[in-house]
Amino acid sequence: MNAMILKKIQTILALLLVGSVSMLAEGDDPFPAVPHSKYQANMTLTAQAMLNGEILTSEAIVAVYHADQIRGKARPNAEKNILSITVDGDIDDEDIYFKVYTGGRIIEVDQGAQYTYYGKIGSYDAPYIINLTVVTTNTSAEGWATTCLPYNAAVPEGVTVYAVREYSDGVFQLAAAVTTGTSILPKDTPVLLKSEGQTSYEWLSRVADGDVAVGTNILQGTTEEKTVEAESVLTLGHSNDAQRYIGFWLFEGTVIPACRAYMSKDVIPSTSRGAVFNWKDETTGVGGSPLWTDGVDALSVQGFDLQGRPFSGKGLKIINGKKCIVR
Repeated sequence: MNAMILKKIQTILALLLVGSVSMLAEGDDPFPAVPHSKYQANMTLTAQAMLNGEILTSEAIVAVYHADQIRGKARPNAEKNILSITVDGDIDDEDIYFKVYTGGRIIEVDQGAQYTYYGKIGSYDAPYIINLTVVTTNTSAEGWATTCLPYNAAVPEGVTVYAVREYSDGVFQLAAAVTTGTSILPKDTPVLLKSEGQTSYEWLSRVADGDVAVGTNILQGTTEEKTVEAESVLTLGHSNDAQRYIGFWLFEGTVIPACRAYMSKDVIPSTSRGAVFNWKDETTGVGGSPLWTDGVDALSVQGFDLQGRPFSGKGLKIINGKKCIVR
C-alpha cells in the first residue's frame, strides 16, 4: 500500500478515536470556525472536561482561545470522554484558555495554559483536566440572596448587587453596586443580591478581571463550607418572631454553606439579634424595608401598598416614597 495513502487512513482513524473538530455535528456548534491558515504551527492538547466534578460527554464542545481568537475545538469521544484538540499558534508562551458549550450555554473557564510551538499537553492515558465550576444561587421568596464566588463571573440579567455599607439607626444600610447583566463580579467578593421574587440562576465563569467595585462593605464571605460557633455571626434570613422580617439575624447553626456571605455579630449591639436592611430600588426609587415606626401619626397617615394601592393602618406601606413598617 502506498505510504501516503496509509498515512491518510491512520489520520482518519485517529480522528474517529478522539472526536476531532471535523466530527462536530452541523447546527450544534456555537463557536466560529478555526482559521487554521492564519497560524504557522500548532500543538496538541489531550484533555478531559469536568463540570462541578462530573465528566462532560460527547454532547459538550471545548474550544481553546487566545484573547478573543479561537485556536481549536473538539468534542469528547464516546469511549472515555477524552478530547484531542489541535491548537494553532505562532509563538511560544501565548496564554490560552477554554470555553465550553454544554447544556445550552457557553461557560468560560477561569483556568489557562500556555501554547508551546509544536508542543503537547496531556495524553490519552493521562489527559489534562479542564475544571469548570458553576455556582447556582437560589433567592428567597422576596428575591434576596448572598454569594461569594470562587471565580470572576458575569452578573446575571435582572440581578442587582448590593454592598452592606454599615449598621446605623437600627438597620443595615445598603448600596447598589451594579444592576446590569454585563458586569463582572470579582471572585472572593461577598455581596447581597436582589432579583424579582424567588428564582434560581447560574453564575457563569469569566476569564476577565472583575469590574464591580463594591466599596465599603461589612460583609464577609466564604467559597467553601465554613465552621463557626453558634450565634457568632449574622446571616441572611427571617426574624424568628411572628413578623418574619427579612434581614441579617443571628445564625443558630455552626456551618455556613459554600459561596455565601455573612457578617460578624460584633457589628450590632450585644443586646440585638439582628436587623432588617434599608435599600433603594434603582428602577422605582422606592426605599426598602426598615423604617420602624410606632407613632400614632404614622398609623393614621395615608400610604400605599407595594402594588401602589391606597393603604392605611398597621403593616408595611409606602409613605413619601419610603417603605415603612407601622406597628
